[in-house]
Amino acid sequence: MGLKARDRYLLFHSFPYNFQVDLPVNLTSKVTLENTPQEFLEQVEPALADFVLPGYHLPGTGLVHCCLKYSDRDNNSEDESSFLFFTTLTALRLQSPCRLSVAGQFKVSDKGDDMDDIELFEMDSPWSSSISSHYSIEDIKSASTLLGIITQEPVLGYKRLTTACIYFAQVTCGFSKSYQLSYLGLFACLESLFVPDGPNKGTTLGRRVSSFLKKLPFSFNLQSWIKEEYRTYRNKYAHGVLDISPKTKSRKPREEAFGRLHEIVRLCLLGFLSFDAITLNDIDKCGKRSLQKKLDALPEATGKFLAGQSPYCS
Repeated sequence: MGLKARDRYLLFHSFPYNFQVDLPVNLTSKVTLENTPQEFLEQVEPALADFVLPGYHLPGTGLVHCCLKYSDRDNNSEDESSFLFFTTLTALRLQSPCRLSVAGQFKVSDKGDDMDDIELFEMDSPWSSSISSHYSIEDIKSASTLLGIITQEPVLGYKRLTTACIYFAQVTCGFSKSYQLSYLGLFACLESLFVPDGPNKGTTLGRRVSSFLKKLPFSFNLQSWIKEEYRTYRNKYAHGVLDISPKTKSRKPREEAFGRLHEIVRLCLLGFLSFDAITLNDIDKCGKRSLQKKLDALPEATGKFLAGQSPYCS
């Protein structure tokens, strides 16, 4: 299999696509979901293949048959390809929280027969739903639409939405290995979107989020849960109180809480991304006092990106 010189590939340990539609599938003009280039991996130096895809040559190791390809003849930079690769993963995780596990990336050499610019990531999504187990072609198409929006700067004209998307990307793609820092990152997303002010920020945040997501079927009281999590765990982690052993990722109750918070943030982002640019630009231009009134009066979240969505958590 001859690959085109200077194309870049992101390889996976886990990418659950249901293959109802054959690959490749375009996500942007530069990024496509492709079949993993197994023949190419077989022809390069084994040590290189095992570095960019650890365990590739071990007996019994299965091959994930999906990868992402970045192709741009005019501007084939490592910075842009990494940005688009991980923004694509963020869009997929916004659409559906399936488990993604990233191995590494490489560029095809100028002669087309070797690897250059090899980088190992070894990153896992920190929480995944067992209910939503595979990406369908409809999920890929929706993620492609989301990708076109979240690559804008600022996102839909709203600087705080840009910030929230960046925090969510850092957490949901697995850039942080720390449970506490990831939990704080998810709360930072909510605070960036809903900007709670005053002495009772947790109460304000809980009220605004529960009002915004009112139409979605959560199995717990959203307002009181956010208020209590903010008062106890968000503040505890922010002020340097560690209640989890460094040798363990988290305790079981905290894993459940992390899943809840992840889904709350994901659905809030989908709600904001469903707003039109005029609405968000109007929020962006508010002064401090008018912003608080505007956010208290936010309409319930609706729109194309929330169609068919529900929280994948207990």
